[in-house]
Amino acid sequence: MNDVERLQNVVYAEQRYLDKMVQDWSCWDDTYRFIDDRNQEYINVNLQNQTLAGLKVNVMLFVNETGSLVYSKSIDINTEKEKPVPEELIKLVESGKLSTKTEHDVIRGYVLLDENPIYISCHPILTTRYEGPVKHSNFREVL
Repeated sequence: MNDVERLQNVVYAEQRYLDKMVQDWSCWDDTYRFIDDRNQEYINVNLQNQTLAGLKVNVMLFVNETGSLVYSKSIDINTEKEKPVPEELIKLVESGKLSTKTEHDVIRGYVLLDENPIYISCHPILTTRYEGPVKHSNFREVL
């Protein structure tokens, strides 16, 4: 029972870390602007392979208020090399199942993909002051 409890604590800690990190990135003026202007500088400065690997994030997806994918990136956190975003994940995003709708919506938990189960965290994209209107959801996962 002690081993099971320790494992549960590790899983809970990893999920909390991911959720807090996603919330931090989602409520940031730079991210809020990026959803509208898709500026390359945001990608160059903030979405480097090394940055994602350091955060222990395999996939980042940015979705706008219409539910369209604005930007996606997937890496292997061990090698820091880019790899394709899992198709199953893109289908879940396109279906709207992983999209927040209001300023207070949060989606967190696990998704079972063919490749691996993943932790997910989705938060609405807001300004640094946690104000809207909502620019939709910022999504991260850890395999």
